[in-house]
Amino acid sequence: MNCLKEEIRKILYNKSMIVFLVICTIFNIGLIIATSSKSGELKKMSENYEYQSGQKIFKDIDGSELGSAYYDERYKKSNTLVALMHEKYQKLESSLEMLSEQQADMSTYAGELTPYVHTVLFEYLTKALIIEGILLFAFLVLETSFMEYHNKTAYIVYSSFRGRRTVFDKMSAVLIIGTLCLAVLSLLCYFIFFHMWDFEKIWDSNIASSYNYINDYDDPIFMKPFITWTSFTVKQYFCASIVLMIGIWLSWWLFSTLIVLANKKISVAIGALAACLILPYFGLFLFRQIPELYFLNNWSITVNVYINQMWFTDLGYYTLFPWQETLSVVLHLFFGMTGLYVVYVLFRRKDIC
Repeated sequence: MNCLKEEIRKILYNKSMIVFLVICTIFNIGLIIATSSKSGELKKMSENYEYQSGQKIFKDIDGSELGSAYYDERYKKSNTLVALMHEKYQKLESSLEMLSEQQADMSTYAGELTPYVHTVLFEYLTKALIIEGILLFAFLVLETSFMEYHNKTAYIVYSSFRGRRTVFDKMSAVLIIGTLCLAVLSLLCYFIFFHMWDFEKIWDSNIASSYNYINDYDDPIFMKPFITWTSFTVKQYFCASIVLMIGIWLSWWLFSTLIVLANKKISVAIGALAACLILPYFGLFLFRQIPELYFLNNWSITVNVYINQMWFTDLGYYTLFPWQETLSVVLHLFFGMTGLYVVYVLFRRKDIC
């Protein structure tokens, strides 16, 4: 316990972390202010809000026909992957029926402002918080893990079994402080956002409103309806996105610790972490003609963050399974914990000299 308290104290007195959090706060507040030009229009609309002003669109959409835009494009060189894409859109038909029965498409959401409001909240602010969380955990793991090497005390600290176990104290300290800092940062930013944007009337609207659509330059269907696998109100969708965001933070904390424990040099660890973040993004463009690699690449955390404003929908080219973005986070958590255990067992026995 004393070691844990000491590790927490070291992190709390880290000036670089404080500067980083201040920069993130200023950036996020600036982002909220810069994108709030239409908040007044939303407030006016809320004064005479109609809960159902959309159009019925889901009853006329065929899941398999919708999927035909993706069948023979990116995965056409692999019969297995094309079959999986077919199956995914066949399963989407039941979701379309459910959304049609619940009249999700008739929901108003934010009316004509829906695409802008959705983009500002989920694509700009939430994505910024996800990326900031990833960077914060990476920085804290690197800072705490290589502190002994920097101070040239690693050979003394890690010469005993108890000394090697201090990595658990470091991991716990990073998790506690990182989570608390991100919780405060997120609460502050969302508080400011919802103070400027009046969501009181639209929280109970369905996220799959006919006003909402996916605007992805890489999607062959322009302004594709926002078809979720199950029915979400705006509030439920927001909460589900927060849960998945936390899962991504925890996944990155695990993988950062795993990579750091597996390396003696900070430069190698930084390079490995940077590669894990950057390479999957370029893979979206480089692997388009190699379906198997494109499929595997899209399970990465980077791609999950890239498509965060479309979470819980069919996701077009990016996935071959329903709920793949959620399954991806679960798998990252599982393999992160498993890999970390294996690496720690090796770390206990390896020569650090």
